[in-house]
Amino acid sequence: MNKRITGLLVALCVSGQLMAQDEADALRYSRTQPGGTARAQAIGGAMGSLGGDYSAAHVNPAGLGFYRTSEFVITPGFYFRNNDYTYRGISASDSKSGMALPNLGIVLGMPTNQQSNWKNATLSIGFNRTANYNNRTFVDGDNYDHSMSEKYGGPDQQ
Repeated sequence: MNKRITGLLVALCVSGQLMAQDEADALRYSRTQPGGTARAQAIGGAMGSLGGDYSAAHVNPAGLGFYRTSEFVITPGFYFRNNDYTYRGISASDSKSGMALPNLGIVLGMPTNQQSNWKNATLSIGFNRTANYNNRTFVDGDNYDHSMSEKYGGPDQQ
């Protein structure tokens, strides 16, 4: 019986620290940012239909069939974040910048022999960042007029 009570107390203490997602988080995490190689970014992310570029592996793997030789791909990137907030007349701001690695991969193009019906074979292994959630935001201020229950609406929240 003591083990059950102890387990229940531990579960209650741990669950007190958990936070759930809401509809705003679902929308935020469903967005993707343009990424891939410089060529893919230059044509607006239309690599899925063109092929012949490593970025196509994540959209249309059949595009890798254009490779006849091997290739190592690394795409460095930079990010600059500037956030300004105003809450009840109090302003706050934050900025962050740094390097990112949006694309890293290797494509092994292997020509087959003359007797095969296959012209070549391709193997690709890689990493492609589709979004970056590394952002800092904060709002500072005192709120004496409203409560958290306004988020969920009520009869007087029309």
